Amino acid sequence: MKHVCPSAAEAETGALFIVAQEMVPLRNMLTEMGWPQPRSPLQTDNSTANGYVNNTIIVKRLKSAEMRLDWLRCREAQGQFRIYWDKGTHNLADYHTKHHPPAYHIAHRPTHAG
Repeated sequence: MKHVCPSAAEAETGALFIVAQEMVPLRNMLTEMGWPQPRSPLQTDNSTANGYVNNTIIVKRLKSAEMRLDWLRCREAQGQFRIYWDKGTHNLADYHTKHHPPAYHIAHRPTHAG
């Protein structure tokens, strides 16, 4: 992202927007090749960002993110994406962004024989 976000929810919403925007051409290409795409799942571990996108939380102070938020809501309404919340521990992309105890690293890092 090219700007500073005042909250984690706004940063997560921005990240959802960036990922979804990059997925649209791929979805379109696959559809044009004869592989119709179901709703693509987009997971967030931020319940506030999920609430913004799914209209369960009313946005009052997100002026800088309103266009991204409207775009995400529109694409979800069109059936292109399914944006949902799940615990951060189930989000494999978060592995490198969080502080975990050694037991967590041992359980999740790949083992190499050799």
